[in-house]
Amino acid sequence: MIKYIEVTDKDEGFRAIFPVFAIRSVIEDTDGNAILEVGETKRGEPISFIAAEKYEQIAAQLMPRVIGD
Repeated sequence: MIKYIEVTDKDEGFRAIFPVFAIRSVIEDTDGNAILEVGETKRGEPISFIAAEKYEQIAAQLMPRVIGD
């Protein structure tokens, strides 16, 4: 079963759902928000999604799913 996480775009306010397996990393920005790396361009540059949610909120949602929910 594929597990998903729902996050809100920081700037535009739209919501997006990502499969957990597609999230390569989660980084905390200087405001405490989460930045999800969800892929890369053909040139190898990361594709990132800046979430309105705080890093701790995203980490709390992801950890049970990664460890074996």
